[in-house]
Amino acid sequence: MLADATLWRDFQSGDKKAFEAIFLHYHQDLFQYGSKMVRDQQMLEDCIQELFLELWQSRGRLSVVLSIKAYLFRALKFKLVRAVKKQFRETALSEDGHEILEFSYETTLIAEQAEMALKEKLLRVIKQLTPRQQEVIYLRYYNHMSYDEISDVMEISYQAVVNLISKSIRFMRENLTY
Repeated sequence: MLADATLWRDFQSGDKKAFEAIFLHYHQDLFQYGSKMVRDQQMLEDCIQELFLELWQSRGRLSVVLSIKAYLFRALKFKLVRAVKKQFRETALSEDGHEILEFSYETTLIAEQAEMALKEKLLRVIKQLTPRQQEVIYLRYYNHMSYDEISDVMEISYQAVVNLISKSIRFMRENLTY
């Protein structure tokens, strides 16, 4: 795959193959990331398709990006939040709206553990993390994003990312008794 800057520049100039390469390379990652935020897979797929359609339509007006993945994750997160809010307003699925947008990274982390007892303990500890802590753990350790990319996706400072990760890991260590 071409370097992000070159691929993005080619896409911006109207190269359909570059656009296709971006879509094919990042679609699965976007779907996995989005599925951690929303349960409705059709809504998620619609948001991803809409994201790529809008990208193509506005390609000439887009700025240069350092990381295509971080840019797409951030854009998808924004779209999903708007879609969930719209769905909530239209259907009033819940009284407070909290259970609609919920990060559940424990599934991913538990699958990596070797023993069942440790898995159960890890699940309890992760559930105690805040949604933002869960998100930062997911982006860093599951998606292998750099702190700069996470900062861009979550729209927080680099130092806030470092602090969130450090606080989350410290909390998990303190609360995971073997």
